[in-house]
Amino acid sequence: MLTSYLDITNFSARNITIREADNLARTIAKSFQYPSTSKTAINKNISLQKKDQLLKQTVNFRTALDNKLKYTFGTFNKIDTIIKAIKENCIVNCLEFSFLASLYAKCSGIKNYDIKSLSTLTKELDHGVLYVQNGNKPYVIDPWLGFADYVPKAIERYNSEFRNFLDFDNSSYKNIIFMDIPHNYNIIGTAYEFKHKYLSKNLLKQLRIHYPELLANYTPEKNKNVFKILADIVLTRFQKENFWF
Repeated sequence: MLTSYLDITNFSARNITIREADNLARTIAKSFQYPSTSKTAINKNISLQKKDQLLKQTVNFRTALDNKLKYTFGTFNKIDTIIKAIKENCIVNCLEFSFLASLYAKCSGIKNYDIKSLSTLTKELDHGVLYVQNGNKPYVIDPWLGFADYVPKAIERYNSEFRNFLDFDNSSYKNIIFMDIPHNYNIIGTAYEFKHKYLSKNLLKQLRIHYPELLANYTPEKNKNVFKILADIVLTRFQKENFWF
């Protein structure tokens, strides 16, 4: 049974930055409620054979997607290829969730973000998140677990309420660091490309037609130039639904 990301998370945010980031994480989790092979694999009640099968499924999915992206050109086409692969294979793990978070972040006016991997000085923890620098108060957006929080609090939560989901052993990982992931990995490269891409009228039109949910958080304050292009979008929920569909 698919675990609800929303059932395991306390969404009491302390300020508007974390509230908005938290809402972004929840929005992605709701929009892509597909089984997570890596999350299922840490279930202590499944056999080693099943666990091995699930992990191989993840590797095969990512390898096939990576190979396909090598021959896909154009920012929107790459984004489209990744999202379609997620939906067609019904697989979304932490790396894919972090990629989706990077798209939402860009379209929501969040800057200085990167997909990073949790690690310690001695051990790779095999978990990807979206890391937002945010001056001297960096925070984490983690749609795989359905939450966002400032880095110190996020580390505390990884070691407490979320440790079973990350398959932590009996050790305490208080000194978690966030490591860069090489951009030559194509899903990461696509996120990096989109991060630095000018949101042209044509690109926005493609996103608006195919993935309107990415544009749900546009506001005049955060995206003044873009908002002029999207001025024809009706912002009430009822009218927006009729506009999109």
